[in-house]
Amino acid sequence: MAVNLNDSRRADGRGWGPGWPNCDTSKWVELDVLSPAGKVVRFPAHRVSSENGQLKFSEEVTFGGSVREEIRELVSLLLQVSERRGFINLQPGWCWGGACRAIKRSDGTLTETPSNHSWGLALDINAPENPFGGSTHTIERPMADLWNEYGFRWGGDYSTTKDWMHMEFMGTREDAKEMAEKAGKELAQEVDELTPEQEKAIKRMSTFLDELTEKLGKAADEPVSDSEDAAPKGAASRVARVVLASEKE
Repeated sequence: MAVNLNDSRRADGRGWGPGWPNCDTSKWVELDVLSPAGKVVRFPAHRVSSENGQLKFSEEVTFGGSVREEIRELVSLLLQVSERRGFINLQPGWCWGGACRAIKRSDGTLTETPSNHSWGLALDINAPENPFGGSTHTIERPMADLWNEYGFRWGGDYSTTKDWMHMEFMGTREDAKEMAEKAGKELAQEVDELTPEQEKAIKRMSTFLDELTEKLGKAADEPVSDSEDAAPKGAASRVARVVLASEKE
């Protein structure tokens, strides 16, 4: 089945509950993606305010996530596949999801119509490279076609001002479930396969951890003098966790 990308109903008319100005963020969940290069790209939810009719963003996060839980796995797969196929190079700090706000006009002022961001159903990807109303963009037709196949409309297809960064889910909650299952069958294996860069990184880390564990293990087995501190139990595991965590930063 296919999602009607030209459905004129608002998200509340498709069963997603209230949007702006009464956003229900209780079903929003955090979204982050580990890129093929090993970077963690987080899609935060931004605080949004209006000053003299102009939309203003703050870096401060006001709620616990950026997309509806029903589309989290679907979006994660689409983002990872988009990178693996070379459609986009996700950048930390350039991407966001949920925002409790109305749709903005090309001059930056706000309309009275809720944005799909206010339901946690829209993403802005690499915003500086894909500006609203801009003349250049890095998201191209092949990436849009991929996302279209799984129920997302691209802002680059708008008949009015182009919103090159924007992807929004146009289906119902039942559609979201079916699209997630479809993506799981068709895209999950592609994501599970390691890229050459990931294989090299894992090999380097494995070698380092083997050496580290061996050295710490030997230190723990050796006699300890009164002037020395004993090697703490579990040190290798703790150090390993710290190193792995640092690789994701």
